[in-house]
Amino acid sequence: MTESQSATTLQEDDMRITADHVINFLEISNDIYELHELATQSPDNMVHVSEEIKHNTDPNIARHKPIDGASVGNDIADDPIHAQHIQRLFPGLLRVEVLDHHPDHPLRRTGTLSQHLFHQEVPPSPKAFLPPPHQSQSILDPSPCCSENDPPRGKMPPHPTIDDLLLWETNIQATGVRKYPPPLGWIAALPVENVADVGSFWSGYPDVYGPLDAVKRPRRQDTTIANQAGFMATRGQIQYFHEVACPGGFLPPYESHHW
Repeated sequence: MTESQSATTLQEDDMRITADHVINFLEISNDIYELHELATQSPDNMVHVSEEIKHNTDPNIARHKPIDGASVGNDIADDPIHAQHIQRLFPGLLRVEVLDHHPDHPLRRTGTLSQHLFHQEVPPSPKAFLPPPHQSQSILDPSPCCSENDPPRGKMPPHPTIDDLLLWETNIQATGVRKYPPPLGWIAALPVENVADVGSFWSGYPDVYGPLDAVKRPRRQDTTIANQAGFMATRGQIQYFHEVACPGGFLPPYESHHW
């Protein structure tokens, strides 16, 4: 990164990153910076969500204790968040793959996609679709990530619909959600290592995929680690990686004992 750059993005050659992705990343990063500033100015170094649910403030209500070494439980929905944890927040990319329209594609076979993993444990929510008379249409719009004109490039189908998109290197079992103070609001949480987790409401809580004392939240499995295929970061974020977050540093030369 040169002195004139405020942000950088490095991705694999098959990743599609547009100016809209970068702008969205910078806007969310700025919201996180402002949230951190509010927390550092607060007497308890925390920011709070208005109208928090009762268990956040009632010490008599037991909170979930994870079995995988994380310092926070899997029932964090709208809890206050400390400035130190806000520093760990980082906008991520939820990768998707667009299916081509080749009739012999194995995923195009009848029943394959409708019988996907966890389709019984986590059925589609009615809120994921438009109201009548368009209730068969998803509220999700694939155009920001995957729009392609006709004729398309390579195997990309033109004007893909939401039914053409698949999650890539993660799934519903590895994800969660959390409500942050405005302007962030509800945010999806991708998997992170247990020691880095700042808390979210896991899709498996309390017993969606089995008893909590037997099922761990997937964190470092290759199939669900939510590999970003590169990274996007501001100058300040890279400085935080190098000086705080990454043992041995993030930038070369890699001469510390860690490496």
